Amino acid sequence: MISNSSPLLINESPLQVLPSLAVALGNINEAIILQQIQYWLKNPKSGRLGNDGRKYIRDTVSEWNIQFPWLTERAIKTRLKSLKDKKIILTANLNKLKYDRTNWYSIDYDALNKLMQMHSEETSLWKVKKLPYQKGRNFTMGSEETSQPIPKTSSKTSSETSTKKYIGTAQDAEPPIPYKEIVDYLNQKTGAKYKATTKPTQRLIKARWNEGYRLDDFKKVMDNKAFEWQNDSKMWKYMRPATLFGSKFDDYLNSNDLDKSRQKPTTGGYEEMLNGTNIQDIPDDQLPF
Repeated sequence: MISNSSPLLINESPLQVLPSLAVALGNINEAIILQQIQYWLKNPKSGRLGNDGRKYIRDTVSEWNIQFPWLTERAIKTRLKSLKDKKIILTANLNKLKYDRTNWYSIDYDALNKLMQMHSEETSLWKVKKLPYQKGRNFTMGSEETSQPIPKTSSKTSSETSTKKYIGTAQDAEPPIPYKEIVDYLNQKTGAKYKATTKPTQRLIKARWNEGYRLDDFKKVMDNKAFEWQNDSKMWKYMRPATLFGSKFDDYLNSNDLDKSRQKPTTGGYEEMLNGTNIQDIPDDQLPF
């Protein structure tokens, strides 16, 4: 019997997002999360007014994780923090119990509209763009409100254009993983010579990247631990990918801010702290984490 459905196709309420929003935010997951916050803010049965007169909605990270099951809780925290840093979402504590630290969320629509205006030139490409028709004619791709058919292309045309990048797609919003830049930064910190091409290192970096962490997060982890371990020869040997980019990554990232009154390391030159031990020669099973 021929199947007429699949559990991988839409058979439940979908999460919707505008591609132009994903482009403006630079992250598809942030766009989805922001749209879901908007959904709950517009729900008359949810939310509470804050002191600023805005409506706020309340959800724990675990509750957000139910709504976004493809994201880890760490990734959700990172995306929410990014939206807050961009001043797109606002947080407040409207809980009745003082010990309850669950965040309440609202949207700063003025900040969001300003961001969208900054990207108006890019998003305008979604509305009007000349594309070649297979027989040499041109057609105009209409606005999002219209539904024009996609022109047919031959297999030759498809193969020639499949490697091209198209401006304004949510897929392009995700930058490639900067393995070399991350490892080079670690080598600068430690004076080591780790390679960005090794599979274990790339596997660790990719795992954190897929959780939503970005280059600045990797650099902050390395800064935090280099500062903390710079005068501890027993711990400095763990300034390596297997430790820094492993399961403790989020803890290292969210450790206390660096003490600005003390000097943090910026280059290598710590080999003498290892008493002749090469940090790259320590087997992974001897790591304490």
